[in-house]
Amino acid sequence: MIAITIATRMRAWAAVSIALLAACCSSSTNSTHSPTSPTSPTSGSGASGVSAASRLTLDLPIRPGDSANSAYGIWPFGVHGGSHALDGHPGYDFEYRPGSPVLAAADGLVDNVIADTLSIPGAADRFSVQLRVSGPSGNYFISYTNLVAVPPGVTPRAAVSRGQVIGTAGTIGNGSGQPFAMTHFQLNDPADTTPALSNTGAVNPESYFTAAARAELDTIWRTAAYINEWCEPFLGNSRANGFPMRRTWTRRSGDGPAGIEVRCPTDGPDVFEYSLLDAGGAAIETGRLRLGWDRRPTTADFVASTGTTRLGLYDIVSGSMQLALAAASASRPASFAAATVYATP
Repeated sequence: MIAITIATRMRAWAAVSIALLAACCSSSTNSTHSPTSPTSPTSGSGASGVSAASRLTLDLPIRPGDSANSAYGIWPFGVHGGSHALDGHPGYDFEYRPGSPVLAAADGLVDNVIADTLSIPGAADRFSVQLRVSGPSGNYFISYTNLVAVPPGVTPRAAVSRGQVIGTAGTIGNGSGQPFAMTHFQLNDPADTTPALSNTGAVNPESYFTAAARAELDTIWRTAAYINEWCEPFLGNSRANGFPMRRTWTRRSGDGPAGIEVRCPTDGPDVFEYSLLDAGGAAIETGRLRLGWDRRPTTADFVASTGTTRLGLYDIVSGSMQLALAAASASRPASFAAATVYATP
């Protein structure tokens, strides 16, 4: 997706950040203890008394203007990769400007505050916070990981208000790459019975956001880019998907190939395969697809099995893609001015 800026980002951090991303997203819900808390070592499972709600509505956990796009912007729900190659990502990863606050998405009670030992192994300053909120199906749980500077008042059984600061987004990355700040945000619905190998009850929070929050989310989403976007391009993808994956993009306007079939065999980088299709759906070219998803603008190199290479720029927003694709062996397009528009269901 088109970023606010087009500065080329460093690729060295990509493999490291994907591994850290998987660790950050291993969010445990419905825990009934708090072995480590910034202010209290005592256990706590939350308390009853949260007023009943006929409909649960959420605000974003990020303030307008605090989002960043030096890594991915948002890593969406259901995407497979890292530790979620089997069961899909159970929430959203929001990227923040370093030092930005993380906000409570709804009124509720602090269910637990525990040491987050997965985001940065060995770091003593990382915490996961879980909130208990009331909704039409009972107690919902909202989990946040990779928090630093959790305020003293955010302790088990404490009440929190919508928009209250519950911590600061922690920074991940290392000296050889480009560090960025992020928080994993996960909603668990007690009525959800979707089969999952882990994080049972985790649901796509998209439909729970208020109209204002959804407008802000759409703004952030338009800038996002991530490694599996060609096969799982939506803000909410099915956790039931599995590798290998296939997705076909069909031309809607422009003079590019009539269709592009993309195959994602595994969750690793630079393993994508493609077929360019004619109007009848027959393959006219096959090869490997190399994606510069960690750059702005995002790039795609179609390396044909014949040895020729077509260089392109792409921008995906859910089921719509712009692709500016050069002829074989020509220079990469400088803009989307002559891009072909594709769609996928």
